[in-house]
Amino acid sequence: MAKKKKAEAEDGEEGAKKGGKKKLIGGVVLLVVGLYAGKTFFAPGPSPAAIAAAAVAKETALTELCARQNGVQVEVKPETTLTTTPAVKAGTPTTVAVTPTTTKVIDPLTERGPVLSMDPITVNLADGHYLKIGLALQLKLGGDAVLAKTDGLGAKALDLAIAEISTKTMAELGKEPVRTAMKEKLGVETCHSYDGEVLTVFFTDFVMQ
Repeated sequence: MAKKKKAEAEDGEEGAKKGGKKKLIGGVVLLVVGLYAGKTFFAPGPSPAAIAAAAVAKETALTELCARQNGVQVEVKPETTLTTTPAVKAGTPTTVAVTPTTTKVIDPLTERGPVLSMDPITVNLADGHYLKIGLALQLKLGGDAVLAKTDGLGAKALDLAIAEISTKTMAELGKEPVRTAMKEKLGVETCHSYDGEVLTVFFTDFVMQ
């Protein structure tokens, strides 16, 4: 009887030890998971200065792309200095140096994809005459003209074209330099408006009456 009680006591001690080990292992697992979760969810994100620098670099790249695709010269300084005030230290300015993204000559044709042709429209000119104009949008490399047409991608480009053309007279549009300047301006504005998804525009119809 004594031996039986002793065995039961030993089994109880062994079980307690195993239970203690399980609790210890479980505690370690929870600690590791907690540390990982804390590192994942509470890790500091990009600093305000880094976010500002990325925004400037993105805008610079878009400006260069739109200028290049429309044959417009754009002045890019060797280095742009941006001053911001991070929220983490209010009142402490941080200077960020941003270097232009273009470091080599790029052939505009290598950046171009398909062309989306649009049906001609009639625009009222400033002097009461009319202009029948057809637009074609030069999509970026990798663009899908069929999908773009289905999604109505050209609506915004048409609005830009109407806003620009309606300020001109028939006499003004009869001059080639005026038409060229208008096309370049419209192309750059369209490129910026589409964030580079549309690179430039072409006139497929241009009939005044």
